[in-house]
Amino acid sequence: MVKKERKNKKPVDLSTLSVFTTGQTAEVCQVSQQTIIRCFDEGILKGFRVPGSKFRRIPREALYRFMLDNGIPMDILELRKRTILVLDSNDHRRSAFIQKLAENEAIFEGPVLAESAFQIGWMVSNIKPDVAIIDASCLDVSGAYVAARIQNRRIRGQDDRLVSVHLVIIDEANKLTEVQKAGADKTFPTNVGFDQLFTGVCDLLQVSVQEGQS
Repeated sequence: MVKKERKNKKPVDLSTLSVFTTGQTAEVCQVSQQTIIRCFDEGILKGFRVPGSKFRRIPREALYRFMLDNGIPMDILELRKRTILVLDSNDHRRSAFIQKLAENEAIFEGPVLAESAFQIGWMVSNIKPDVAIIDASCLDVSGAYVAARIQNRRIRGQDDRLVSVHLVIIDEANKLTEVQKAGADKTFPTNVGFDQLFTGVCDLLQVSVQEGQS
């Protein structure tokens, strides 16, 4: 009997992942997979389950926090620059994002500026930003509709095709509750200032930046 040659699985670059399996998390933390599963089930390690399955997933930010809290070296992850996708009708906020991210280039890539609602879905799937900031006034549909659609795209396909994005929606004040229920991680009213918006983004990513340069 001729044995079929087994194809070697392409190794995954853990420093580029936004979402980790329990096995990948165990590899990063240098502990057993059962230890990671126990920490997940006890709420010590934050994460979520893939809809319709029992598979556990750990977002990058939750893994960072777990490693910091437990004194685990982060060499294997290294520092990956964060990408922010921005669709905003407010010229001041757009300009402020360009300036602020340039001032903190060790942490952020330059912002990806969307020009229309049409580009958003493609960019979320293909660029895979860490944060997508969407001004609902730029949309032909409601902010809640877009939040629900992007929520469905956050988890898809195989492990290396997972899409995980923090979603920030700017909308009219009376619509924010609906938008948050649809899947937005943070919501802001249309008159939100840049400083408050950027602070919210940093909170989501659990990063610290230079102060007083907005």
